[in-house]
Amino acid sequence: MCMPTRGQITWETYLALSHNMKGIQASIAIVGRLPVIQARNRLAQIALDHRQNNPFPFTPREWYVFWLDDDAWFLPGGVATFLSAMREYRHFDAIFGKFGVRSPFCHPFAYKSESGESYPRENEDCGPTELVEITRAGFHRDSPYGAP
Repeated sequence: MCMPTRGQITWETYLALSHNMKGIQASIAIVGRLPVIQARNRLAQIALDHRQNNPFPFTPREWYVFWLDDDAWFLPGGVATFLSAMREYRHFDAIFGKFGVRSPFCHPFAYKSESGESYPRENEDCGPTELVEITRAGFHRDSPYGAP
């Protein structure tokens, strides 16, 4: 799990982690108090280092990186759902999710078209648990909210 943080995670994120990791072996890497791009670059390097220098007392059959914002709130079972989807859809490079109680209040940054003018609308373009192919996903760049 890779998490850029402003210095501390929210209580809700801590609860989400504690309720989602049962039976899942994970190494949690946190980089704090750096600009988000620098923090994410450092986390990517940590993830690559973990793959090369296994931190576990066993050899994992699979390696996944779960990027998580420090204020993310997600429902129990979210991590298992992502892992299951990654195993089932091995041709996917990434799976992005919009989960939890804040979903109705946030703008999704996952786009169905290259122009960026469209995004999957829940219950209109897709169901709440449906996988939808997208062309771009946001990582805090071109807008005040974080854009592709």
